Amino acid sequence: MSLVLPHAFGRYTLTQRIGEGGMAEVYLAQVTVAEGLSKRVVVKKIRKEFADQPEFTRMFVDEAKIALGLNHANIVQVFDFGQVHGSFYLAMELVEGLDLMGLVHSIRARAERMPVVIAAYIAHQAAAGLAYAHQRRDDFGTPLGIVHRDISPHNIMLSLAGTVKILDFGIARTSARARLQAEDGPGRTRSDDSGDVTIQGKIAYMSPEQARGGPLDQRSDIYSLGVVLYELLSGELVFRHRDRLVALEWVRTRPLAPLRELLPELPDELATLVDRALARDPEARWDTARALQSALAGFLHRADPVVDDEVLSAFVGEYVGSHGGIQGGPPGPAPASLEGHDDETRDLDASVDSQVIDSPPALQRVVLLKAALEPALPGERPSAPTQFLALARDIAYKRDAEVCQLDAGGILLAFGTVLDTGDTDETAVRAALALREAIGEAAPGYGIGVVLAGLPLAMVR
Repeated sequence: MSLVLPHAFGRYTLTQRIGEGGMAEVYLAQVTVAEGLSKRVVVKKIRKEFADQPEFTRMFVDEAKIALGLNHANIVQVFDFGQVHGSFYLAMELVEGLDLMGLVHSIRARAERMPVVIAAYIAHQAAAGLAYAHQRRDDFGTPLGIVHRDISPHNIMLSLAGTVKILDFGIARTSARARLQAEDGPGRTRSDDSGDVTIQGKIAYMSPEQARGGPLDQRSDIYSLGVVLYELLSGELVFRHRDRLVALEWVRTRPLAPLRELLPELPDELATLVDRALARDPEARWDTARALQSALAGFLHRADPVVDDEVLSAFVGEYVGSHGGIQGGPPGPAPASLEGHDDETRDLDASVDSQVIDSPPALQRVVLLKAALEPALPGERPSAPTQFLALARDIAYKRDAEVCQLDAGGILLAFGTVLDTGDTDETAVRAALALREAIGEAAPGYGIGVVLAGLPLAMVR
């Protein structure tokens, strides 16, 4: 049965479901702090189907242990962790704005380019947050050795006030946790299709050593932030391919072209700074995020115009209206040129290298999900299901589905057209269940009918 919102969840009142991830779902919530005063927060809770699985529960608890100890202006603050009716949750600050990938897509949709100084300022602020996390120590003064391992535009929030905040330490590791995992032994190591140990994170932003499944230190995060800055400056998304294993091999073996080859007009100081962050050999990178931050600060100090929170706030404000504006929520409807190629979880995009031009049609088995929306009561005319459609898009993104139709008349998703992961049927069924679960809370007054069909289709890339 669907959860009807608003809904009491411990001391929090969940008011709106705004998204879901691989193991968690995210809600806007209110909490009473004192004397009847309430505060808006974000509650992230583990999804019901994963609540009894020790691996996912451990990851969630690990995230809480790390995030609760971090308090910095450039990191989304987590201030509560607990369990309600067997479900673990995190409560964190609400950042009203959009994630960096949302901004990138909006800029690309307008065929515009992000100003160099804005890109450098965003990277500078993110480096400050990383430097703080990397340098954290325990109560005895021992370095924790935190590595985020998932720095990407999706995990960098830009607030309407012009602040830059890193979020989602869900797969972060401390040096102590890394040692424990190394001691588990080969009998406890899972593998992916390539035969490597399971690799977590967004492929396009992994360091080469992370893509190889090797040991990581904080220089891996520096490389990831370097990829983010490279994309912001060049306007191109890198390491995208429809086959994840091909993309993974590219990250392992292909160095990115020096920025000056793409942007001859880019200042030498900034181009050299980025190239050093992207060094294949960790020994050749910046030693610390603090050193990278300092180098970016030097560039920004001499740059014209000067950028600060107010300038970034005005820049973000130009785009946030067309792309949603709530932390953790799915983006608004993608522009036609980007439809079906959102990078949020797929790690792919329509880059020149990844397109196959004029290839002959090939039959491929896909699963189609058709969902029809109708008023639950005859004669009723409920308001437009805007929130539900946004959630449906988020569900599609998280499950590698191509969105063929998404409007008040219905939903059509195709599974297996973009990536053939081998579990297309199960993924489609899970998506159907997620849509049915979401309809009651996100589109009150509506009912939903879902049909699944597997069939061979001629695919033209």
